[in-house]
Parts: sequence; structure tokens; C-alpha cells
Amino acid sequence: MTKQSNKNGFAQDLNRVFTLSDRTHQSTLQYFVTKFINDVDWNTNSKNKKIEQLQDENLNDYIEHKEHGVVLDNDKILQRNRDIEWQQSQLECNELLKQLLTECSQQLFPDEHQKSAASANAMDALEAQYKQLKKKSA
Repeated sequence: MTKQSNKNGFAQDLNRVFTLSDRTHQSTLQYFVTKFINDVDWNTNSKNKKIEQLQDENLNDYIEHKEHGVVLDNDKILQRNRDIEWQQSQLECNELLKQLLTECSQQLFPDEHQKSAASANAMDALEAQYKQLKKKSA
């Protein structure tokens, strides 16, 4: 594999430091870049769950206030809203980081991405056929 002209700076740095024609270098880099992307996905899911939890807590407090006359703790609700905003700003960072890492991976490992896309297209076609069968039998 020849050195590629990558626009992504991270990909350029990895390409400069590692020899991608060496299978060990390539597989190691691919593993860690993919792991990094998966970790960002995990963190994003975790933050989305936390946001949902905070929103549910606010709603539950409000329901308790409306239906049972419990005194509403405005400070607690405001703090949760600030926490939600903070989580959402972190989600924006996660999205940017994932875009950068995905771009890096696509530039460093174009063959793998082509294989993955072909596999995904094949699965999509099978899913469409499956749904058609289900509609006919229903």
C-alpha cells in the first residue's frame, strides 16, 4: 500500500508514523481506531440515557406536584436542566470526534470500508426481501 494523501490530520499522522503495508501495523491501527469509535458510541448512548433519566426525574417531580400537592423543588429542576445542557454539549463533542475518527478510518482503510458497505447493502437487500415475504403471508 502506498502512502495516501489524506486530508484528515490524524490519518496523516498515523500514516506518517506507521507502515500500513505491514499487516501488523494495519491491523493494530484498525483495531484501535475502531475501538475508539465504539467507545465514543458507548459514551454517547450513556449520555443519552442520563439525559432521559434527568428528564424523567423532572417530569416525575412535576407529576407529584400536580397530582399530590408535593412542593416543587425549582432548584433541583434547574440543576437537572443545567446537567441536561451539559450532557448535550458533550454529545456535540462526541459527534464531532466520531466524524473525525470515521473519516480517519475511511482514509486509512478504504478496502475495509468498501467490504463493510457491500456487506451492509447485502443485508439491507435481504431485509427488504424478508419484509416482502412477511407482507405476502400476512
